[in-house]
Amino acid sequence: MESGGGWVYLNTATDALLNLQFGDAIESAREALEIFRDVLRSINEMLIDSGIETEEILDAQLLQEAIDRSRDRNAQLPALIDNDHELETDLIEAEGYLEAAQAALEDYNLQDAKDALNEANSIISNICTELREIAKGLNPGRIQSYLVHA
Repeated sequence: MESGGGWVYLNTATDALLNLQFGDAIESAREALEIFRDVLRSINEMLIDSGIETEEILDAQLLQEAIDRSRDRNAQLPALIDNDHELETDLIEAEGYLEAAQAALEDYNLQDAKDALNEANSIISNICTELREIAKGLNPGRIQSYLVHA
């Protein structure tokens, strides 16, 4: 549903940008943002007047995004770890905490979700630190081998 001043300014900004009219694009984008900001404030006031906690809605959404980012990061790590390496156990533990965070979030238990996510992120961070240390140890050997064979 694209009607109203904000959308008009946004479409104008997009057109101006496509036509390389950067000044007009910036001006129209600012107008659109101002209108959307006013609309958002009005919606927020209506929600508050209705007794709806907007902060909790936003916290849950941000927490879901953080869990998704951590899952993506954790999913990339197995490719960097040899099978049966001790870090593999840490990966499994981190995934367990991420699953717990997701379950707590789905139950709207935000504090438990945050705590589980923090535990998972701590483990993932430790894994990354350990992988960096392993890589530091390998690089001099690779360079030396390359120089000998070059």
